[in-house]
Amino acid sequence: MTKKTIGFFHYQVGRTDGVSLELAKWRQVFEEMGHTAYLFGGDVGASDGILIPEMFHHTPLAEKLYRATYQSLDEYQGDEGDYRRELFQQTDLLESKFKAHILEKGIDFLIPQNVWSVAANPPVGMALARIMRRMKIPALAHNHDFYWERRDGVALTCKTAIDLAFRDLPPRHPLARHAVINSLGQRQLLERRGIEAAVVPNVFDFNEAPWQPDDYNRDLRQRIGLKENDIFVLQATRIVTRKGIELAIDFVQALNTPERRAQLKAKSLYDGRLFDDDSRIVFVLAGYAQDDDTGYVDRLKQKIAQTGIDVIFIADMVDGERGTRSGSKIYS
Repeated sequence: MTKKTIGFFHYQVGRTDGVSLELAKWRQVFEEMGHTAYLFGGDVGASDGILIPEMFHHTPLAEKLYRATYQSLDEYQGDEGDYRRELFQQTDLLESKFKAHILEKGIDFLIPQNVWSVAANPPVGMALARIMRRMKIPALAHNHDFYWERRDGVALTCKTAIDLAFRDLPPRHPLARHAVINSLGQRQLLERRGIEAAVVPNVFDFNEAPWQPDDYNRDLRQRIGLKENDIFVLQATRIVTRKGIELAIDFVQALNTPERRAQLKAKSLYDGRLFDDDSRIVFVLAGYAQDDDTGYVDRLKQKIAQTGIDVIFIADMVDGERGTRSGSKIYS
């Protein structure tokens, strides 16, 4: 087997979103096979990723270009030419940075992570597709979501946007192979773009030892204000509409009724801890809300206020890996 030097490209790495977590698992597998892997992102968290700030999908320019590609040209006063110039200027910049890193690291295989499918920062996908074609580097795109699946609605706004989508989102090219996370994505990609893809579901390593309290994480309850006998109901996903977090709020409310509290008091908790009158049932949201542009967080907070459940948001304390941020401990 020929050993490869692989470049993983995602808007952010080392974070708690599903793409970052699955990317880390893929990297581990490839490295165990003897390959070398580098991570590139616009935000690298506590990881060893290589930072290219223009890759991040929540910069003002990235969000502006996203809206101009999929929603309207209002921010360009309807001028496709202005949109096209800014889109291509940013693509040129990213291509130059990608090329420099690829040459420096000797990368000979690309694994784009969602940048050719959800395309939240369109110039990233364009630039990486150019790199593949011009440098003749083979790629395996790991497509988790597609732009046409977004609930906030998409409508390619002009010929430039249509050309971009047809050419690069994702690219149909002899050097590009594709993987999707389920058969629905596989079918849609074939029907919409005529591209065949392998299904590689999200995975979990069941050979790993169970996560346990240790000297590092043992103080988490204390830091977020929970006692040992409180019940900690964890929402570990990002805070976005399609996660259906309303159902978790309903669950916590139902668990906290007098009848169910009485059952918990009578039987104790699964690990033998007692549940008493002072014990709280607390909904803890560890995921970040940066990807919410629909007011979902505000709607959740309204529902939380209506139900009266205890809630703690701890996204600023959690990342894909342990580390520190502004001098404070970060949990994984």
